[in-house]
Amino acid sequence: MNRTEKYRAEGQAAINSLREFLYYVISNPGEFNARADLVKALGSQAGMVSLDDQVDTKKGSIKLVPMSLNTAKKHASTCLPQGFETLEKLRAEALSTLSALAAAPAKKLTKEGLKRQKTTLEDEVESLINSNFVLLQCLSIAMGALESVRTERDGQQREKIIFDTSATLKAALSINKPPFNSPVSDTNVTPIGKGRAKK
Repeated sequence: MNRTEKYRAEGQAAINSLREFLYYVISNPGEFNARADLVKALGSQAGMVSLDDQVDTKKGSIKLVPMSLNTAKKHASTCLPQGFETLEKLRAEALSTLSALAAAPAKKLTKEGLKRQKTTLEDEVESLINSNFVLLQCLSIAMGALESVRTERDGQQREKIIFDTSATLKAALSINKPPFNSPVSDTNVTPIGKGRAKK
């Protein structure tokens, strides 16, 4: 691996770690409730990419590498389906989630609190609808690929179809929020047929 390839690989790894970190913050906001520094950093794009942090999860540690905004945008364009826009959406959502948690009343909800809760629930519903649309698209892609593999006689071409389809599906799924953003084997989603009581 030459210097250019190493630079690109390290940059893409840093971007993927940042994306994974933002997903984790969104899914586990309670762990960051006292992190005023994190809320401040997420207040801007430059602050987000300058984060120098590490968080330990059940799947392992997520190490953040600080970089300039221009560098982050450059690398994001090569490894994320929607480029830096993917990180920007996650940044806004993570900031909103942490802010809502900090502002949440301890017991009784006020009229304004109920409005915020209603908005949050509406956003969650919209997110699930979008995730469902992406999953349906992935299902359509997978079905088309299965048909192509079934009719293709050339072994190498079949392998290419499988490889290309897998890459396409992973890229499409990455747009979704957890746990709908990766293959079932990488999430806590219970596969169909699993977990049902045996008769």
